[in-house]
Amino acid sequence: METARYKKRAGMLLAVAALVALLIFFREPIGLLISLCVGGLVIAFVLSPLCNRLARHMPWKNAVPLAFVLLAAALVLLVGLLMPPLIRQLTTLINALPDSMAYLQELISGLRGQMETWGIPGADLPEMGMQALQKAISPIMNGTFNAAGNAINGIGRLGLMLFLSYYFLKDKQRLQLMAELAVPCGGRRVALKMAETVKQDLNVYLRGQMTVSLLVGMMTAVGLLFLGESAFLVLGLVVGVMNLVPYFGPILGGIPAVIMALSAGWSRALATILLLFAVQQIDGMIISPAVMGSATRFSPALVLVFLTLGGSLGGMMGMLLTLPVLIIVRGCFRVWVQKDEIV
Repeated sequence: METARYKKRAGMLLAVAALVALLIFFREPIGLLISLCVGGLVIAFVLSPLCNRLARHMPWKNAVPLAFVLLAAALVLLVGLLMPPLIRQLTTLINALPDSMAYLQELISGLRGQMETWGIPGADLPEMGMQALQKAISPIMNGTFNAAGNAINGIGRLGLMLFLSYYFLKDKQRLQLMAELAVPCGGRRVALKMAETVKQDLNVYLRGQMTVSLLVGMMTAVGLLFLGESAFLVLGLVVGVMNLVPYFGPILGGIPAVIMALSAGWSRALATILLLFAVQQIDGMIISPAVMGSATRFSPALVLVFLTLGGSLGGMMGMLLTLPVLIIVRGCFRVWVQKDEIV
């Protein structure tokens, strides 16, 4: 008996060691595969309510393809309507960025000279800030000029994610049954309760977050249009997407709008800052509480710590995934604490 137990433990250790070695030596292709599977699962999760609604009127095998047809039609319509003005505004933004940076450099140089006149120590700080700003913007510019290659790569990955999501949805019941059978009988009830809780919380979060980001982006774009900003759609899109990142996102998303406004003078820049501040106040006091409820009610300190950790591990994508990961961990922990009450 003891020999069999030791052999079983040795086999498990060898399997874990082999898995770790596999992850180390093939981390890039495995990482790509994991990202594709996660992306496919996210798309399948988002489309699942639509498939469930369609399945009330037709078989599941017909509901899934119809859901993807409706998704494709919506994407084609959205791209057809928004892509031409977005391309024009993006071109305008790229052409105007050097002038905006030059104007900002001139203002900071003037501030530095005034500080030297007043005898304020540390007059080189504005210059250091300008260098840091240019260093931060440089990757964005490089990514913009390499957008064609990145877009092709991104379209290819999105296509694979859609392909995977289709089969995830098509074989949904069979995959769920396989996942249930993979869990030992003793913990199956707890695991199913965890899955249901996480599903509900993520459903509220994803729907709510997309709604909030859409409203924030629309309000920002309309406000910039009234301020006379020619690239209002692109800048509103940037603010809306960056709003997905808590705390840091609205600040990072507003920087391009403020920099572009500087080319029209400090009055436009100040008006843009006030607009962004007003939009975030409306979001914080009205939109997010009404849409999100308690789905993302975490301690700010906890979110900031995990945002920093996620950013250091995965960059912007790591920051975007911080809240979903926290929601999953919270749901599992909540069920685990109450496991004795599950019948």
